[in-house]
Amino acid sequence: YAEVHRPGTGGDTLRRTLSELLDIPIPYYARVDFAGFAGLITELGGIDIIVERTLDDPEYPITGKENAPWDQRFEHLVIPAGVQHMSGELALKYVRSRHGRNGEGSDFARARRQQRLLTALRERALARNVLSSPRHLLALLEAYRTHVATNLAPPEMYRLADLGSSVDPSTVAHVVLDDSPGG
Repeated sequence: YAEVHRPGTGGDTLRRTLSELLDIPIPYYARVDFAGFAGLITELGGIDIIVERTLDDPEYPITGKENAPWDQRFEHLVIPAGVQHMSGELALKYVRSRHGRNGEGSDFARARRQQRLLTALRERALARNVLSSPRHLLALLEAYRTHVATNLAPPEMYRLADLGSSVDPSTVAHVVLDDSPGG
């Protein structure tokens, strides 16, 4: 809402609002648009994700076809279960899909897929030594500058990347609150 009414204020407004709502200090924000997200993954050579259940979405929207006749607006997206190497474009579809069958059509399932993707992205960035090199990190940021909005200064970005690379993944809990049994 803030971004629509005053361009450039959305990230800071969200940061302040969440900080007040949660009663915890949130000093920073970062927003990456879809093109930047897909481009970053492609720049890293793609990512490997374990797809737990086949994602079968018969109504994945085709960008630019929003006003086309109904029967031309969608593609049938199928991503088989198992380890999948995904380009940025496919990874974006994987985390945005909303009409999946086989238990993959809920917002909760989408949140789980997004968590798996972020974990895979971290692993790929570590494997490519992106997070441990200020030069690589700043080069990526410069390449995608028009796709990122943040109040992090370059030294803070590097400290955040360093922190992210030092976290032991086995100590991270991934939680999605949902209404399914055991969810």
